[in-house]
Amino acid sequence: MPSDPEVDSQLRRILQSPPFAASARSAQFLRFCVEHAQSGETLELKETTIGVEVFHRPADYDPKTDSIVRVHARRVREKLAMYYRTAGADDTIRIDVPKGGYTPLIARKQRTTKEESSSLESPEVLAIPAQQTFIPAERGHA
Repeated sequence: MPSDPEVDSQLRRILQSPPFAASARSAQFLRFCVEHAQSGETLELKETTIGVEVFHRPADYDPKTDSIVRVHARRVREKLAMYYRTAGADDTIRIDVPKGGYTPLIARKQRTTKEESSSLESPEVLAIPAQQTFIPAERGHA
């Protein structure tokens, strides 16, 4: 796990990138989630809490009738993906907000050589047709 100063630095780079600099709400959302995760307050990263704290919804906010948190979570995920495809492609720390929750995943990216990277990205290496079944040949039969 990266140290807090490393995460703070990475968060600043992300928030200063064009996708986040142009969207104060997405920046607030990501900052809230990362800061709560850093302080160990992941139980606070619930849709209702984010709605009240980040989007200033009333205390009786009902996420079933107001989808603002889910909508912004999707936007933040898209902006993070764009950031890591462009300006953040070489960053050593990655911050993601996995689908299904609001607790960010913060990790140090694994470095690979160019050859390893290209072979891992090759569809022949990764893609095995779902319907294909491999039956090992019986020994002694050709």
